Amino acid sequence: MNNTPKSGAEYWGEEPQVYRTVKNVFRYYPRAKRLTVSLPDFYPKGSLEKRPGKSVSVDLYCMEPETLRALIEIFTKALEE
Repeated sequence: MNNTPKSGAEYWGEEPQVYRTVKNVFRYYPRAKRLTVSLPDFYPKGSLEKRPGKSVSVDLYCMEPETLRALIEIFTKALEE
């Protein structure tokens, strides 16, 4: 059986690799090939349960190699600045 889900796979059951900055939280779901970028996690009013901030999700499975290379270049340039 192939363990690589197709595009649109349910990734929320997968444990992500999490990287936090002061202003963002990056969650990478390797099996689903999906990356989410969120505002910092927060506690809603009246709740003791921490929730992710507003998020956008990028389906890396569907990206063309040229687009992925362009993103790598953007991040590399950001590191050099």
